[in-house]
Amino acid sequence: MTIAPEETSGFFMVVNDYMLRAIELAETARGQTGTNPLVGAVIVKQGQIIGEGYHHFYGGDHAEVDALKNARESAAGAEMFVSLEPCCHHGKTPPCTDAIIAARISKVHCAMVDPNPRVGGNGIRILRDAGIEVTVGAHEREASQLNQAYIKFVTTGLPFVTLKVAQTLDGKIADIDGNSKWITSEESRSRVHQLRSQSDAVLIGGNTARLDNPQLTSHGVGGKDPLRLVLSKQSHIGDNLRLLADNADGKTILVTGQSLAQSEAVGEEPSGFEVWRLPVDDHGNVDLIELLRLAGKRQIVNLLVEGGADVFSAFIRRNLVDKYLIVIAPKLLGNGKVWFFDDSRSIDEALALRIDRTYTLGGDLWIEAYPR
Repeated sequence: MTIAPEETSGFFMVVNDYMLRAIELAETARGQTGTNPLVGAVIVKQGQIIGEGYHHFYGGDHAEVDALKNARESAAGAEMFVSLEPCCHHGKTPPCTDAIIAARISKVHCAMVDPNPRVGGNGIRILRDAGIEVTVGAHEREASQLNQAYIKFVTTGLPFVTLKVAQTLDGKIADIDGNSKWITSEESRSRVHQLRSQSDAVLIGGNTARLDNPQLTSHGVGGKDPLRLVLSKQSHIGDNLRLLADNADGKTILVTGQSLAQSEAVGEEPSGFEVWRLPVDDHGNVDLIELLRLAGKRQIVNLLVEGGADVFSAFIRRNLVDKYLIVIAPKLLGNGKVWFFDDSRSIDEALALRIDRTYTLGGDLWIEAYPR
């Protein structure tokens, strides 16, 4: 459904202020909404904000209903600014369009149309059919970036893949002996713990699991710990790893190849941790497309890939990375392990990235980039 945004500069000046607030509210719940989008809503009456809300957690009230419940006076005749088109179907909660119509909101501003096929402009149509004026398009870029993982998931069924690399200034992720603790600052590592809490799953290779022996938890920084996926050709990754010893929550999953004798894609080892057995490619490596498909079926919307070099390179060569997070520490090793290799590329075939944002944290440079 194609809906043209308003074009008057005055409209955008007003809507942008309130819409940015709605997007800010939505961001508050990152990592808590499951397969649902991040959504914020602001209700304005006679030039004053009378209610704000956002979708706090999966299964909870949607942003529009939360804002209506928080309104300090009747919302009749008010305008609502919402970062995503209101839903119009029954799920965990009733349709938000019903609540908006019942509250007698006079005008709704949506930052963007919901790409979910169950909505896809129908929420806007329902509101307009009820006599409510609807505008679309203010801060659409920011709203789309807010929900980039949700958009990919509802349109493809696959998780949004973020590849996170911690490297020295000369591009090394470990010294020649494989030691990587610690390349980056404590502040950067704390930020990574937060990123894990906002992800549904974290993935590393079997070699990284054995060498670094990580926990792959949020270390109490975030509200939850992700699933921990270990990608390995071997069906046994070691007995003394913390990923296995600390698996009381049952979130460690071994992802390995499936032999012809194994008909089940998902199973359980005697040690108690779950195993995903997937088809392999011509080189005996797990088919990453099949991995992403199964991850999507398991409701993994955000997948954080943390290493090592073999895993990074495999995802990059298959063009499966949606976003790059490259953390560069101001250190020089001169010798060590690089994080990406592809012998077949020439300079003309170099992968071009679009840098979206850079900032410093704890003395490290953070680069957020996307494939062009």
